[in-house]
Amino acid sequence: MKRPGSKHLPWPRRLAAALLALACASCIAVPVGVFTKSPYSPEVLRKLAAKDADRDRVRQVLGSPVLTKAGGDYWFYWNSRATWGIIGGHGSAVITDDEWLAVRFDKAGKVVFVEKNDLGKCLSNGMCFGGMAPAADDAFAKAYQPKADECAVYLFLDRLPWPFPAGTVKYFVDGAPIGNVESDTYLFLSRAAGNIDIAAYDLKISAQCIGGEKLYVKAVKKIDTSWLTGADLTPLSAEAGETAISKRRAALHD
Repeated sequence: MKRPGSKHLPWPRRLAAALLALACASCIAVPVGVFTKSPYSPEVLRKLAAKDADRDRVRQVLGSPVLTKAGGDYWFYWNSRATWGIIGGHGSAVITDDEWLAVRFDKAGKVVFVEKNDLGKCLSNGMCFGGMAPAADDAFAKAYQPKADECAVYLFLDRLPWPFPAGTVKYFVDGAPIGNVESDTYLFLSRAAGNIDIAAYDLKISAQCIGGEKLYVKAVKKIDTSWLTGADLTPLSAEAGETAISKRRAALHD
């Protein structure tokens, strides 16, 4: 997912800006962070964690989320705050403090979890920015044993040989969008036994969802200039699928 605020520096450029300030004798480092503050202050977090906090409270305090997952059960927020400005030499740069915040709601719309962290770090429950599910969800999906009248489905994206990026793929099941995965995540769902249509990229397959069993499906990105084309979409054996899932983390559904 592309980060908002393209004028702000991602980590490599932030590091370069810091090195520039150290190496350039004529450069001036201006502390601009004193003029701004994080929107996710301890006071704000206390408001959002109060017993009566709900979706309306969160929207009043933080506005609309930049991303939602699991049918709106999770709201994600992102903020980039300038902390230092580097002036001089052959140009200028800005060093930023990038944060994200996640809120989880129960079925009644009440806040049951709220936490923030640096953009490149995960939260205490194992959830990471962009849709990686909590560690408990990952453990549940991997240990799930489908009943006799249902199957468990695991959808993931294969890694490509270096230096080709696999990117992200959106999966569809029976025509409905399920969610996105990268090469280090997977999507899990359980459904009634029977025929199942699975689509990813420009590919679509039909597979048999056998009761009491697990179905593993792998998408492979075509090595070309488009992010929308796939090279393969295929079910795997239980052994190969379990091995692949064991090396990945569960992703949240859309």
